Amino acid sequence: MESILLESTLTNPASVLQGVQGSAKVMTWANTPVYSYAGRLAAAQLPAAPTDVIVIQGNASKTLKIQSIILSAESTAAGIIPVSIIRRIAANVGGTFTQLGYTPHDITEAAATAVVKISSGSTAPTSLGAVFGAGNTPAGNGILGQQFMVCANNGGVAPGPTFWSLEQLGIKPWILRGVNDFIAINFNAATLPGGFQLDYEIDVEEDISVIGG
Repeated sequence: MESILLESTLTNPASVLQGVQGSAKVMTWANTPVYSYAGRLAAAQLPAAPTDVIVIQGNASKTLKIQSIILSAESTAAGIIPVSIIRRIAANVGGTFTQLGYTPHDITEAAATAVVKISSGSTAPTSLGAVFGAGNTPAGNGILGQQFMVCANNGGVAPGPTFWSLEQLGIKPWILRGVNDFIAINFNAATLPGGFQLDYEIDVEEDISVIGG
């Protein structure tokens, strides 16, 4: 079946018509709030062996869609850190975290409802929340993605951005429904190289037409 992609020729197109022959899907951004959570995390904000460093929590009023997660790191010595994206079905216990602010993609958007928390001290969670799939047969580990992040050493080694950009790949975004649904960026208790600092960007879409559950 032949695929088609038709784009508006308007100066400021509001939508793209795409699909396959005999069917079409319209994607519009006019009423789709999207928010970016971006910044820099320094080694002083992390425990010695960090596990979950950023946690995104669902809520009961909106369905949250994680469009992309982009990470890059620098350190005084080159290093490699294993990064996992983990779906949890229970909150972590303990640890020092701070809720992140955000920037909307459209300044007319209402306030975001997502709760995105980042490590802000040397205290790690005393207990990590249960992962989705632990009770399945066979059991799952809750991992949505896993990569190695290369830390640049002040220009001696080129930075290696680590990213999951689901929409660009045409993959269904990771979806959070309800307050017991979490996605965590986890460093697998790795030893951080000296002078470590992390740049991060997380793009979250809030579906106003669907209740989170």
